[in-house]
Amino acid sequence: MEKKKFYYNEITKVIEVTPFYDEQIEKDLPYIELTFEEWEKALSCCKYGYRKAFINNEIVEVEDEEVMNSDEYKELMKDIEIEQLKQYLTETDYVIAKLNEAKIEDEGLFNSLKLEYSDILNKRKEARARINELEQ
Repeated sequence: MEKKKFYYNEITKVIEVTPFYDEQIEKDLPYIELTFEEWEKALSCCKYGYRKAFINNEIVEVEDEEVMNSDEYKELMKDIEIEQLKQYLTETDYVIAKLNEAKIEDEGLFNSLKLEYSDILNKRKEARARINELEQ
């Protein structure tokens, strides 16, 4: 099985990730050798804002500070957080419907449900406050 060299920086340990079938250019750097299957599993993709590094004989993801400090990355992370918070609110809307119905029908049931769902109600309040903060 054919192996290809993937070079990494001796100090930062960051791997120069290239497509597996690109022409091999010899360099005077430390390297690891991987088969296509190993490359596909370990190097072919990486989370945005991270890079692949060879640390303690393992390929790991490390933060790419340049990307993470960019306005584009910060805006994307903000948008993702807002979306996750809105998703949480959507997923817990049933609690509000349940409380509203109980309020109309039975004050005692309303109060017990309010206690039962107090954690969710607090988290919803925090989520709305965080969304407002991020959107400003």
